[in-house]
Amino acid sequence: MKRPSTFGMSIQQIRELFHVGREPPGHAQGCDDEAKRKLLDRRLAQSLPRDKTSNPPSPEGPSPATAQPGGEAIGEILRNPSSEVETVRRIKRHAKRWATRAASGDEHDTAAAIYYAAIAHALVFQDQRITQFPLPTLAETYARLSEEHWVPKELVALFQQAQACCLKNAASG
Repeated sequence: MKRPSTFGMSIQQIRELFHVGREPPGHAQGCDDEAKRKLLDRRLAQSLPRDKTSNPPSPEGPSPATAQPGGEAIGEILRNPSSEVETVRRIKRHAKRWATRAASGDEHDTAAAIYYAAIAHALVFQDQRITQFPLPTLAETYARLSEEHWVPKELVALFQQAQACCLKNAASG
């Protein structure tokens, strides 16, 4: 069954696409943690691009609610517990596109970190799952991402909270 949110990919194919943490921390081949941290910081500081599918243009132009130039940065949205789940889903979709178009391993890894941060936000702040990944798999991914030196401490804290949610929910359900 093809799912529009996963472009027909199986969970295994998505897992391979987002291979973050396959290597032990610090073992990534020739990567520069400082360069990766700067790239991630730049991505988190960017405004979320307008989602053309969710808000079709109106004849009167964009409403103040849908106008996004100079909007809130992706990192701010992810840190804000009251961010709307649909906005977080858009970040997840956007990061997935970044990862699939990445020209380098660093670009891919930083996009994947944002992808998983969006999933973590929904778990931690909204008590919602916005992915089909099994909870134990997510918990492992969050453990690995939490150990990466290039991930900012705010995201590490979010990943650790998400890991705890995954373990708790996997044990109870």
